[in-house]
Formats: sequence, structure tokens, C-alpha cells
Amino acid sequence: MQRLTGQPLSDLATVPSDDVEALFSTAESSRRMLTDLIRDLDPSVWDVPREFVILGYNVTATPKKIVMHVLMHEIRHWAQLATLCRLNGLVVEWQDFLGSPVWGGALQAP
Repeated sequence: MQRLTGQPLSDLATVPSDDVEALFSTAESSRRMLTDLIRDLDPSVWDVPREFVILGYNVTATPKKIVMHVLMHEIRHWAQLATLCRLNGLVVEWQDFLGSPVWGGALQAP
């Protein structure tokens, strides 16, 4: 989101990988930036392509596409974590969006 808002990029290498609080704090900050961007971005620019250099590649994409990429990327990480938990015998709560409290609804056993 920093690229879309013109902010300098965070150096994620400075976040200690063995500090759970720091990792979750970084994730919360990132999600807050995404929420702020979605709320505040002028509707007239959602479909206007922008150019970036990402990992040495020239990338042209609209803010809409970048936000969708971020959401898909996050989903992949959740899947990786859920798999890691299952492989290590940990029981995890229901993680599917359908069962989440987001946008209301409910999931109940019969």
C-alpha cells in the first residue's frame, strides 16, 4: 500500500522473525494501511494504471488490481499457516471466510 500512497517502503528485514508481537504488529499496521487506502483512495483513480518497479520487474497495474493481489497473497499465507499447523498436529479454528464474522452471517453445526 505504501507504493500506492507514495510512502517510503518499510524495511521488513528489520522486523525480528522470532518476535511474535513484532510480527503481528507489523501485520496489523499493514492491514490498517490497506483499510485506509480502500476508504480514502479517490474513486476516479481505482482503474488508472500506475507503474512500479517490484523485485526488479517493471509492473504496470491499477490500484484495484494491486488491492486484489494483496488479498489473494494474504489468503495464500493463511493457507500455508493452516497447513503447517495441521502437519504439526495442531487443531486450528475454522478459517474459511464463510464461517468468519466478517459481513455477518453464522456457521453452526446441525
